[in-house]
Amino acid sequence: MNKPTILYTAFTKAVDDFNTRHHLCRGHLAAELGYSGENAAIQFSNALSPKNNDKTINDEKKYLLLHALDDQARMVFFREWMLQFGLQPSVLQVSAVCTSDFHTVIDDAEIEISEAFRVTKMALKDQTLDEEELEAIIKENLDAAHKRHEIVAMATARLKKMREE
Repeated sequence: MNKPTILYTAFTKAVDDFNTRHHLCRGHLAAELGYSGENAAIQFSNALSPKNNDKTINDEKKYLLLHALDDQARMVFFREWMLQFGLQPSVLQVSAVCTSDFHTVIDDAEIEISEAFRVTKMALKDQTLDEEELEAIIKENLDAAHKRHEIVAMATARLKKMREE
């Protein structure tokens, strides 16, 4: 039985996109999936190739691979997956971003960052940290990180749009 060409073609394009943008070789992701030794990169390439019979990428490794990729590479994977079924990934198209959108997101990020700072300082006030305080610190800082990521995503989308025009 052959490997599902559609799946492995999408994985290959996503991995290649990730490696190109981060100036990495396939060996980097191979180690994260558990391939080891001198031939880790070759083993990973063979496992990833739809034309090779190597079936060492099981469901768990597929999951790990998707999580090892960044958002942009995941989008490459899903876009390629959809295109091979003849679907138009219109949901993935990014609309123009205006400066008022940036102001709103930046203001929201500043509020979240301030809240994370406040919660952290209040938790440290008595020189001890309990489980509840640590959970609050983690939650608030993750919220702040999410807002900062949103700024980067918007700026990246606008830059991409500008380059296409």
